[in-house]
Amino acid sequence: MISVDSTSGVRAEVTAILKDGTEYPISPGTISVLGEAGSPLAARPYDNKGSEIAKYDATLGTIAGLAKVGEIINQPDEEVTEDLPLGGTRTRSRNNNRNLGAAFIEGAFGKLGETVSKRTERATDEINRRPNVWYVPKDTKITIKVDRSIKL
Repeated sequence: MISVDSTSGVRAEVTAILKDGTEYPISPGTISVLGEAGSPLAARPYDNKGSEIAKYDATLGTIAGLAKVGEIINQPDEEVTEDLPLGGTRTRSRNNNRNLGAAFIEGAFGKLGETVSKRTERATDEINRRPNVWYVPKDTKITIKVDRSIKL
């Protein structure tokens, strides 16, 4: 396999022929490998990077969502902001429904979310740096096209 283009089309050539236990190298461009009946040969990615990244994103989203739930539960019932006569402002909050469990959720998952976010970013960068590995599925019908004669 020489290359795979952006549409998963494969450019493949025979590089050698094995005859009677001896390997004979073939010049580039001599024998091409095509899809069935000369159609383009298609490859598939060995590993789907998108689904791996999505798993990290889903984990991060869940943790961030839990942190937000804790934050919302502990929002004040009433918050009043006043302008002071000599300048400045004053904000008063009233919260009759303090919830220690929600405070724990907000704090723990908020901090955990920051950590997981950094890990997710590093993991995503690493995944995207991996080279693409392509393969032609087993039992794919192919056509061998000989473009010039060879002598073994």
